[in-house]
Amino acid sequence: MKCEVTLKYVNITDIMRGILGFKIADQSDAVKISVSNVIRNCIKRYGGMVRITVQPPYKMRSTGPYSQNHHLNGHIIDICNATGNSYEDVKTAIKMFAVENMGYPYEMILGKIIPKHERDCNTEECSKLIEAAHIIAAENGIALTEAWNANR
Repeated sequence: MKCEVTLKYVNITDIMRGILGFKIADQSDAVKISVSNVIRNCIKRYGGMVRITVQPPYKMRSTGPYSQNHHLNGHIIDICNATGNSYEDVKTAIKMFAVENMGYPYEMILGKIIPKHERDCNTEECSKLIEAAHIIAAENGIALTEAWNANR
């Protein structure tokens, strides 16, 4: 059984004396069962230890026409067309710029910086990538096509 569950939103109910209490926002039976199974599994396999990540409840980046995802990918294509670099290389350069200059999240793997995958970005993080693309394009004299006046 997988020992992991992701809760999109929880309400912090108690934080005192080193104890963190929370209420699951989604009270559906499926969520309650999943959380209970993970907790039972963690008690059995890991002595009750769990890893908890606390983050602001930003919405995930938008997708589809006129979305953040479309905006970012359009800029990546514009930069690729202007420079002749591959899509993956330009995307990596944008992410690294955002890591180094804008606080874009990353993790260290074997001593290397690995930027967060954009599919897991929230709206704030995706905005950093879009702004990084704007800056890189401006610094290199590349005109970007914005979605509201594009014929892609």
